[in-house]
This record gives sequence, C-alpha cells and structure tokens, in this order.
Amino acid sequence: MTFERTEIDGVPVFWVAGSEPLTAHLVFRVGVRDETFMTTGITHLVEHLTMSAVQGPRHGRNATVEPSFTSFMTTGKADAVATFIADVCAKLAAPELDRLPVEKKILSAEGGMAAGPVVAGHIRYRYGLKSVGLVGVVPPALNSITEEQVLAHIRNYFTAGNAALVLSGPPPEGLRIPLPQGPRRAPAPQERVALPLPMWFEQPAPLLGLSFEVPATTNEEREAACAMAQIACERAHAELRQKNGWIYDIDFTPVFQQDGTGIMCFEADPPPEHFEETRLGLLRILRELRDNGPTRSELDTVVESWEGYDADPAGRFDALTGAARYHLLDVPSLDPAGTLALLRSLGPSQCQESLGRLDQSLLIGVPEGVWLQENGLNTEQDPQHAPIKGQVYRRSIRGTIAGLPGSAQLVIGDEGISLTEGNTCTVRWEDVVGAQRFGDGTLLVIADKGYQLPIRPAWYAKGKEAVQFISAKLGEHMIFEDEAVPVAN
Repeated sequence: MTFERTEIDGVPVFWVAGSEPLTAHLVFRVGVRDETFMTTGITHLVEHLTMSAVQGPRHGRNATVEPSFTSFMTTGKADAVATFIADVCAKLAAPELDRLPVEKKILSAEGGMAAGPVVAGHIRYRYGLKSVGLVGVVPPALNSITEEQVLAHIRNYFTAGNAALVLSGPPPEGLRIPLPQGPRRAPAPQERVALPLPMWFEQPAPLLGLSFEVPATTNEEREAACAMAQIACERAHAELRQKNGWIYDIDFTPVFQQDGTGIMCFEADPPPEHFEETRLGLLRILRELRDNGPTRSELDTVVESWEGYDADPAGRFDALTGAARYHLLDVPSLDPAGTLALLRSLGPSQCQESLGRLDQSLLIGVPEGVWLQENGLNTEQDPQHAPIKGQVYRRSIRGTIAGLPGSAQLVIGDEGISLTEGNTCTVRWEDVVGAQRFGDGTLLVIADKGYQLPIRPAWYAKGKEAVQFISAKLGEHMIFEDEAVPVAN
C-alpha cells in the first residue's frame, strides 16, 4: 500500500486508494498540552462550538480532543464529506459564541479527560501540571474562559499551517479547506519533575500502573519499545491471567516526546488480594526481557500482528493518520512497508535497550490504601524549598482549638509562601498554576505533580488579610471558584 499526498488550500492531504464510503479526519496540531491549568478545556470548547453548529445528522461524524491533536471526523459519500470539511472550516472562522455558556455546561456534564486515570496519573507525576501533564485535569475554571480567549485560541491553532487532512480515498472533486493562514505550532518543550525514582504513589483507580523511561529518538527506538511492550503483555497474559488467574486484562500506552524521550505505561486490573503478586510478576517479566531479550518466535508474532493490522482497511487508515500526525510534529515517519521492514529487522538487543532504564526510572501507581514497603522504592514527598522571608501570620485562637502546634505560622513574601503546621512547606509563586476559593479560604494548586496547599485564614491571626495578599500576588486570572475538583489524583 502506498500513501498518496497532495495539498489543497495550503493544507497537506494524505490519502490511500479506496472507494466510498469515504472517511475523513481533519487534524489540527493542538490539544490539552497547549492549554494552561486555568484554561484547561478551551480546545474542547472550540470543538463543541464547531460541531454543534455543523449542519446535518450527527450519525457518521464526530470530533475528539487528545493531548496533542484535535480531529474532526466524518464518513459518508464523497460530496457529503466535502461539505462537512467546508462547514467545519466555516464554523471555525465564525464560531457561534452565543452558545458558549451552554457548551460550558455540556462540557462539565461530559466530564471526560484526555487520558485514562492510570496513564494520566503517571504523566502528571512525571511532568507536573503543565503541557502534557494536564491530560488528567478536570477543567477547573470553564466559567472564567472568555469569548476573547476562545477566539485567540482559534486564531493561534486552527489554521492551514497547523492542519492536515486524512482521507480513505481520493480527494472529492471540488474539495476546499478554507482555513486562515498561520504557522505550524510545535508543542512546547516538556520539562520533567525531579522525582526520587524509583518510587510509588497512590492513585484513585483500583488498578496497577507501572511506567518507566524508554528511548524514543528514532523510528527504530519507538518501534522497539512498542514491540517490547507487546511481548511483555503477551507474557503477562499467559502467566498472570491464564496460569494464575490474577488479572483479567493488561495493556500498555507509549508516551513519546519530541525531545527523543518517552515513557511506557502498563495498566493491569488485579483484585486487592493479588495486587502484590501481579506487581512482582510484571516486574519479573520485564526484567527477564531486559536481561535475556525476547525469542525469535515472539518477534515474529509482532511482525505477524502488524501484517494483519496493515491488511485491515481500518488499520491502514490508522497508519495514514499516524503519518499525518508525525508530519504536524515535524517528526520523520515510515509508510507501512517501511514499518514492516523495520519490524522484521528488529532483534532481541533493540528490545533489551528499550528496558535499559527500567529500574532507575520506575514509577508505580497503586490503589488508595495500598502501602508498598520495599527497599530501594521511595514514596512521594512534599516539594522542598527553603523557607521564604516576608509577612508572618501566627496561629490564632481557632488554630489552637484546631490542634495546630505553637510553631504554626504562615509567611507570605515576594518569592512565595511558607506554611508551617508541624512541617514547613514552601511554594514559590511561579510554581502556582491556580488557586481555588473555598469558603473564605484558598487552595493553592502547585505545578509539581498537582500538589494542593490549603490556606485556612481562620487558623491564623489576620488570616483574611493573608488570603487577600495571596490573591493580589496571583491576580484574579489565576483564581477560580469551587466549580470542580481540578486534579484527578
């Protein structure tokens, strides 16, 4: 199969030979990672505003917002597909902003995230509440997003230079993609949080999550990491499910960054009584692959699964969509023949190399209430910074009644805030991504892994003054009301 490519109205069009019904994905290089904590959900609002205004039946059309991409999709006759694409572009050019209040309510009711809770938790711990780390955030301040912000988001990201069209057949006659001109928007560089790896943390989902760093600079490294993960899942299915009955399912999710790094995240569903056996069993399988490599038969199975995937029209279209997305990221990609040749050339050593940082970069997510006690495996720690200097607010009478020690105090200065209630926690202003009002208090949300620091003014003398000081330092654009639980821990 050969990928074809042309250009219409400045938008690259990727397609393969095929017949009706025609499937089309209009893909933009914008997603949750292009938002801030306070504007989380704005891309989804744009998608909702657009799709609610597009004419025609809902059947056969959809749209999605992912960490790095937003897609408008349809399937039907060629002329209907062309009409849909033109209509999407028209609604993006002139969004029906009077629907914004209603779409905010719908988005709140939808309540979705750009990734499942296990993967989202691992990404947030590794990258903090910025860029890709926002995939597990429930939008905290939808009601504060303005029409001007929505229009600016559309102007910045929904342009011809930041789009690609994917088709399951030749472009329809007369197809137009009337988007405004604009540059490609590369994702912002993603800095990782300094974690005491290897470590574990609690997650709300009753599942096992396990992730580690993998090299992802080249196509060979990315394909080797995915082949390794597929083989590990097959071994885990045979041992942990078929042999021992400890799990129902296990799967993996790769998260590759443009700087050549990535993580591989595994998710399994053992019941509480078999959680530890599953954790140790999966680690044993991964370490055996690292030390001894996969068998030739296992590597052949990976090739066979790709051949079956490529033989399926849906699989070919997925591969074509992947090529278009890599184009939008300015990352070289392979066509199906190139991918197949690469997989056939993989040997055990490449899969072993993808596991080279397994133990050093290991992060394990466990259900709430599970406590891991294992030598060399750390647990999460509060962010540590030296106490700052500033205005001191000491414990009040109500703070005494609440059980605060005599040393309890709140210090607010130009650099940040230090809170002492037994231990001292210091937060710098630049690390605060938002502040939620609750009652007369404030809950500071910290970029580092989504820590939340509550400030209760009643516990400190002149505590209301302290909260006003905090609000003034942050600015109203950083403060939101009690709309939602902002971080899915």
